[in-house]
Amino acid sequence: MLRILLIDDNADDRALAIRVLSHEFPDTQITEITNAEELAQALTGGGFDIVVTDYLLRWSDGIQVLQRIKSQHPNCPVVMFTNSGSQEIAVEAMKSGLDDYVIKSPQRLVRLAIAVRRAYERAEERRKSDRLELRLQSLLNQLDVGVFRSTLNGQIVEANAAFLKLLSVETLAEAQMIQLAELFDSSLDIVQLLERLKQDGHLPAQEIQLRRANGSTVWVCWSKTLNRLDNETFIDSLVEDITSRKQAELSLQFLAEAGAILSSSLDYETTLAQITQLVVPQVADWCAIDLIEPNQTVRRTVLTHQDPDKVKLGQELQQRYPVDLNASQGIGRVLQTGKTERYPIITDEQLVASARDADHLRILRELGLKSAIVVPLQAHGRILGTITFVSAESGRVYSSTDQILAEELARRAALAIDNAHLYDVAQQERATAQSASRLKDEFLATLSHELRTPLNAILGWSRMLRTSNLNPTMLNNALETIERNAKLQTQLVEDILNVSKIINGKLRLNVRPISLIPVIYNALEPLEAAINAKGITLETYLDGSVGFVAGDSDRLQQVIWNMLSNAVKFTPGGGQIEIHLERVDTCAQIKICDTGIGIKADFLAHVFERFSQADGSTTRKYGGLGLGLAVARHLIELHGGSIQAESAGEGQGATFTIRLPLLPVTNKALTVEQSSFQETDNSEGIENRAILDGLRILLVEDETDGRELVIFILQSYGADVVAVSSVSDALKEFAQQIPDLLIIDISMPNENGYDLIRQVRLFEASRSESLTPAQGGQIPAIALTAYASEEERQQAIASGFQAHISKPIDPDDLVIEVANLIEKN
Repeated sequence: MLRILLIDDNADDRALAIRVLSHEFPDTQITEITNAEELAQALTGGGFDIVVTDYLLRWSDGIQVLQRIKSQHPNCPVVMFTNSGSQEIAVEAMKSGLDDYVIKSPQRLVRLAIAVRRAYERAEERRKSDRLELRLQSLLNQLDVGVFRSTLNGQIVEANAAFLKLLSVETLAEAQMIQLAELFDSSLDIVQLLERLKQDGHLPAQEIQLRRANGSTVWVCWSKTLNRLDNETFIDSLVEDITSRKQAELSLQFLAEAGAILSSSLDYETTLAQITQLVVPQVADWCAIDLIEPNQTVRRTVLTHQDPDKVKLGQELQQRYPVDLNASQGIGRVLQTGKTERYPIITDEQLVASARDADHLRILRELGLKSAIVVPLQAHGRILGTITFVSAESGRVYSSTDQILAEELARRAALAIDNAHLYDVAQQERATAQSASRLKDEFLATLSHELRTPLNAILGWSRMLRTSNLNPTMLNNALETIERNAKLQTQLVEDILNVSKIINGKLRLNVRPISLIPVIYNALEPLEAAINAKGITLETYLDGSVGFVAGDSDRLQQVIWNMLSNAVKFTPGGGQIEIHLERVDTCAQIKICDTGIGIKADFLAHVFERFSQADGSTTRKYGGLGLGLAVARHLIELHGGSIQAESAGEGQGATFTIRLPLLPVTNKALTVEQSSFQETDNSEGIENRAILDGLRILLVEDETDGRELVIFILQSYGADVVAVSSVSDALKEFAQQIPDLLIIDISMPNENGYDLIRQVRLFEASRSESLTPAQGGQIPAIALTAYASEEERQQAIASGFQAHISKPIDPDDLVIEVANLIEKN
């Protein structure tokens, strides 16, 4: 049914129009409008398909009525039926949206019906087209792919919602303000592209960056087709967002390049610099790497920007405002938490919060920082530092995808740094091991030399004594040479034992209050002959009021002797040595200065290291194992003191300074110290040659030369010596006759000295009865051994021996020890 709104205030004209329209459209509904109120109600209510209106109305004219209808029902067709119009009125009406214009006359009545039918049919076609377009637009708006239409001059005319979203605009009107040439990468030649499109009608899809309205860019795949519509040519385009795929491809390519750089060298600082140059400008406008130093400070290792002036500014900024490890954001925060911090948009509030002062804030604002990512460099659970990506002039806004890329790069960089560190450590350890091996080889060669040298003199003069008749003078010289070299060899062995004790932490001190002046003189006495022989001038400046130190006099004497011995050895004839003792603050200071060969600057730092020698070659001028100073340092440090060496260089002499903590001076300390230096001097031997007369001694020693030496010594002083070479022979002798004293070597094959003393002290003799004191249960016993450590001495005493004598044996010490034990028992 056709619904017609008939507007005419002339009843006859209405009736004529109704007759014609009803005849033409039998199924029709005609609503008559004769005044303004009826028209307002009809327009408000709607419900009509077409309007037929007169032009000349008592209350209005047809143009105003037409405009009113179109304002409320823009798609409704309107036909003007009038006898008072003109061509000008008709033109004006057509411009206002009139569909047709019919003159009232009997001859034109048929024309009215035709005009209404055509207007209605055209309206229906428009409505169908609009519905189709709406459906198509709805369909296009549902697509994820952007679709837009543009003219050949690059003007956008239509676009779906996906394209508007991709373009970062809200309305089509905003999109229409953007030209096609402004959309895509500046490298694209739009003019050339349009010419090709006109020729071919279609172009292959291309991957290109699309500029969004907010200034950012996205990767798209752009397909273009030339299309003709209503005698006009358009460009229809499909634009697919491929940013994720493109970023993935670029990320893989980027990481491959980064991996090649990171694996190219173990010089990690150079490698990191190359990495930041890869990051800028592909990923960031600024890239910085900050590493944690061994002292837990943060050092900016690399800062990169394409503008060298900005790099300089950034470096100056870092120096003025170093990383705050307690900061609540940025690098400090990441180092605290070990977690990435991403700032998609750097706000002014964030700049204010991070600025240290007004000048700092001003510079940060001038840099125009837009977005940032700070990623920890972590390897094997350790935070090594951070890598920072910052966008500025590019306007890049960092997304979660960018963060993933940054974290993967940071992971690889951290592993490269850690591997470089491990390599450095391995290289250092290898160098240390090689140095240790070299020192060991040098030491063994030196040890062989130093041991063989005195042995050469000992064996040579011993052979001369056996095969030659030497006059008294030569005989005396031979014996002195043998004794001197034996003592030298003893000292070498002692140094080696001391080092062994130091390494094992078993070096012990017999600490008591002592004065250092007697210690210095006792250390100096054995060297007087060498000093005189070389014509060295010795000056001593010893302050007697210095006081006492808590120390082991024997060990301190060993240290000072070592210092003085070195001074004598390395000072040429006619040189000078000075010994100073004075109080410095709360310490006693001993300073030994010489005018000798001095110490090279590069060796000065190693002078107290074990096995270290300035010259370890076979052409060296001075002997020694390179152990004395190492032992000296350890002994002084055990006393709570310090020792240091100074030298102006080769030929400039050397100065060794020892400092030991002082004790308050007390009468008791003085008494103890004075008594310690009232020992008997046995350097000339024991005058009483019958001190051991009538004493029966059982000697157990498996080494023939050593056994015969002890027999000779003891018999020289009147003792009756029975000597055997094994524990079993000793037990047999013991069972036949109980001796007055036992001397037992500890180290023997099968059964050792400890086995024997246990049987003597704790078990039954051959009659399977426990020994009573009368049977020898309390016989004094001396352990004789080449094991000279304090632990060996303590073990011997604990095992049942009353005394311990280490080899090589001093004859006087052995005789006095025997006499003292017999006297005590």
